[in-house]
Amino acid sequence: MSVVAASWVEESVEQAFARFNEGDVEGVVELCDPQIELTTFMGEFEGRSYHGHDGIREWIADVQAVFSSFHVNILSITEVSDVDQNAVAIVEITFTAIGAADGLSHSEHLFQRIESRERKGTRWSWHPTLETALGPGESA
Repeated sequence: MSVVAASWVEESVEQAFARFNEGDVEGVVELCDPQIELTTFMGEFEGRSYHGHDGIREWIADVQAVFSSFHVNILSITEVSDVDQNAVAIVEITFTAIGAADGLSHSEHLFQRIESRERKGTRWSWHPTLETALGPGESA
């Protein structure tokens, strides 16, 4: 049996989601560039995005305020590019959440685009389809 080592991109993505699922806010922040930009579905509706380490903290606090439980499952990680520790990955996920106010359960299937520079996340965006997660001219 042969074992294929995961790339640094896969390891970083898996680590970020594991830390998020554990509620390790500072652990997630540690994997992000100080100038990171995060956009979410709700943020797009509201015309806002989250910026920098404080933005990541604010986003996680917002998620924790709305949901009593929020868990992400990674279905796949596809490296679109990886050049000298600068990478783009498309992550297919499902998440399950329980509303804090109403106790209703919600689940979603979506794609996230994570861009990295020097092994730190610089852009993190949520997308309804693989096609919208990929940039022009990119393929998975």
